Amino acid sequence: MKRLKDFLGSSKLALVLFFLLALISILGTLLPQAQPSEFYLHKYGQFLGKFILTLKLDDAYHSFWYIFCLFLFIINLIFCSLNRFPLVYKLFQKDSYLDPEKIPFKKIFKMNKSPEIIESRLIENKFKKIAPNFFIKEKYRWSLFSFMVIHLSLIIIFLGALLGAIFGFIGNISLIEGASSNIVQPFRKKDPQILPFSLRLNRFILETYPNGMPKEYISYVTIYDGGKIFNATIKVNAPFKYKGYKFYQANYQIIPEFKIVASYNGKSEELILSPLAPVVFQNRFHIGVIRFAEAHGYLFLNVWVFDEEKNRQAKGILIKEVPHFQLPVENNQYLKIDLKDIHKTYFMSGLQVKKDPATPIVYIGFILMMTAFVCVYYFEPQRIWIYLDPKNSQLYIGAYKKRNRSEIPILLEKVYHTLVK
Repeated sequence: MKRLKDFLGSSKLALVLFFLLALISILGTLLPQAQPSEFYLHKYGQFLGKFILTLKLDDAYHSFWYIFCLFLFIINLIFCSLNRFPLVYKLFQKDSYLDPEKIPFKKIFKMNKSPEIIESRLIENKFKKIAPNFFIKEKYRWSLFSFMVIHLSLIIIFLGALLGAIFGFIGNISLIEGASSNIVQPFRKKDPQILPFSLRLNRFILETYPNGMPKEYISYVTIYDGGKIFNATIKVNAPFKYKGYKFYQANYQIIPEFKIVASYNGKSEELILSPLAPVVFQNRFHIGVIRFAEAHGYLFLNVWVFDEEKNRQAKGILIKEVPHFQLPVENNQYLKIDLKDIHKTYFMSGLQVKKDPATPIVYIGFILMMTAFVCVYYFEPQRIWIYLDPKNSQLYIGAYKKRNRSEIPILLEKVYHTLVK
């Protein structure tokens, strides 16, 4: 049991875990996160892509081994603190009285004033008499526990990161201009997250450089939260925060609507076809978009057509200003579809949604850590011992400092001149 305790509290384990967490963080920064599996297989090849997916490096901060390393690091910090606490507590409780011959960093000075005068000056300078002719002055003894506070702050920070990795999520929400939604599709999870409020995309603006490259894209949204309604703006590198959720402008898509003419059995009808929903012709034929693109100056659509009466589906390509697509139906009758033009275009804004319920815990940990570092560097524990030897007319002056011990001789000289001036 002792060997296990020593191992869990060892500095070697802490270094290994710190290295692993740093490595995961670097990989999580360098590798694009939360992309489809096909992205990694295509970009990095089959072998490396499968390696990334197997180790969950595509979602590094929620991977099983990142969570395990965080958990083990917390255990390591707890045991490390428990192992060192008795020694620090012993130093804190240590009796202030010392054998005059054992005073640390001792220097012996000539006492050129009477013991009564020296004693009165010691009292004036807030030295405490703890034995006959023996005085001590202490500062910031409590700061001996500063390192414990640093360990505690690290435990709180890593605990917050662990809780965030387990209970937090990152997902996407897509909004079309004029539409509202409160459904977020998390990465790596099948079940959607339902927000306690909804967002409506009022307007999307795309700003470009003179060469046509995107410069800035901005979503102007309205938040509906019960009876509370207000507007917000979401930009790249300027997320919107509300109720613990962060909304980042991630991407956008231009959605065109197409004007088509469908003809069958001597009847024709002009229809507006959207990539987001099929249209119905003559209450029989369902027409939908598989994909659309423009190549060599021609606009084309890859469409599917479903015939309800025949319970049959077919696929075809529509090309603007090229003779119509024909689907044989029955008795030499054909369903004919012509692509006329783009009716209008509108934007779909892609927002990344992040929720980390442990963020306040991490903030508390950082505040505690900064406070502890201030105590470590600006409230250094210090003791000064003085023993009056009336018999030999000598002053024994010594001191202890945790750091900057080279300054102790200067400190002793300063104390001596204060007493004999």
